[in-house]
Amino acid sequence: MRVSLALELETTIAARAKENQKLSEGAGNKGLTNSSNPVEPVNTRAELAKTAGVSEDTVAKVKTIKAKDKLAAEIFDLARIT
Repeated sequence: MRVSLALELETTIAARAKENQKLSEGAGNKGLTNSSNPVEPVNTRAELAKTAGVSEDTVAKVKTIKAKDKLAAEIFDLARIT
């Protein structure tokens, strides 16, 4: 399944977003900055959804299902293999 494949990139995208957050002026403040030298914003959920070709809501639903239901997680992983 496309979402399962995209979720494998989550840690990489989240790390890039965290690094950008550290580099931004007003580090520690949540949200996007209005800096004169802006860092390219990274929205992890949006990036994952775009990679999978689905909505952010679909990514969230798959994550929830995989976290709560071990059998469903295995089915998602098997569908990805075939």
